[in-house]
Amino acid sequence: MDFHLKKLPQEEADKLRSVAIHDLKPFVPMPAPVYVFMRQNQKFVSVKGPLDFFIPDELARLQSFGEFYFPECVDSAAAYVHAAKQVRAILEWTPMLRTRSGNQEPVVFAPASYEISDAVMRILGPLWGSGPAIEPFFAAIFATELCTLLPSDLMEAARERDVTGYEHALIQAGWSVFLALNLGYVELAFINRLYERVFRHYGLGEAFPEVAVGAGAELEDLITFSHDVMAGREFEQVNPSAWSGRAEGVARKIAARFQRFTTQFKLHGTALATIHGERGFADV
Repeated sequence: MDFHLKKLPQEEADKLRSVAIHDLKPFVPMPAPVYVFMRQNQKFVSVKGPLDFFIPDELARLQSFGEFYFPECVDSAAAYVHAAKQVRAILEWTPMLRTRSGNQEPVVFAPASYEISDAVMRILGPLWGSGPAIEPFFAAIFATELCTLLPSDLMEAARERDVTGYEHALIQAGWSVFLALNLGYVELAFINRLYERVFRHYGLGEAFPEVAVGAGAELEDLITFSHDVMAGREFEQVNPSAWSGRAEGVARKIAARFQRFTTQFKLHGTALATIHGERGFADV
């Protein structure tokens, strides 16, 4: 992704966020440009762009710098990372076995799928911002934290094939996952399969295999719908007008979900997170 400010003066230090290099994992897409401080010329120099990833050799070679630095706009991405951790905790929840009073037989206590979906929706609602709207870039960052990391050889192959195509695949996969959760898909294994297979399609040109038995036409509609809604708008905000008036069942279903956001849950989003403008980094 093109971004401005490949170098930053030392005076910008107070606006940057630091992380120890040894705490960073390889093959994790970055939520913003990454800088190191060059003591020789007293400048922060970018070493990795947004959505790109480090390989182990790169991290080893850069260890002597001690810390990586991110621009302050990474704070916006942090809200999506935190929300993804909350959602994953819900989806990974293990039913508890308890014994009822006077009964020696253990009973499984587990929430119904609609209860899980409602809990997830309460977390997702504010992520749409006060628009409501969301930039798909942040959906990609959300999915990076929620899902199992993509296989390293797959990520390297997609990036080597085409850097722009890799970025598009990562955003499209994350966007598909984000919409799937909004539509009530709350099985983590399914979400992980969807994430990888959408990435494979857009990153390596692979045909879509069946993601889950029984998902059927709605899944096909979801994949097509998520692409159509975002087509040509990977780095722009998407709002409910994108599916207003569309006839697909998926479009009607997500419209109904937004009605619940604004009525039943009475959620009010925070300020719209953006990679553009004075505090952003995007040149697109």
